[in-house]
Amino acid sequence: MFLNGGDARMTLQEAAERTAGGDVNDTGWVVVRETSKGKVVWDGPVTLFETETEPRRIIFGWTVKGRRPVASRVNAASWSPQHG
Repeated sequence: MFLNGGDARMTLQEAAERTAGGDVNDTGWVVVRETSKGKVVWDGPVTLFETETEPRRIIFGWTVKGRRPVASRVNAASWSPQHG
């Protein structure tokens, strides 16, 4: 599941919980550098959350600032070790 949050007031925790469909725990963050066709498409921090219920999943959360000074988007995606 991928959530592209439309509400700039939503926190990463809220986006992760919405993506997971329940409570999550913040387990830290990592720096991710992603490229596509030789160009950098993302270079920045990604917050990691773990679901509290089975099946355990890792939820990745990140914020993208928009072109307007106040605009930003909160995003979250999930990954399950059982499903790769």
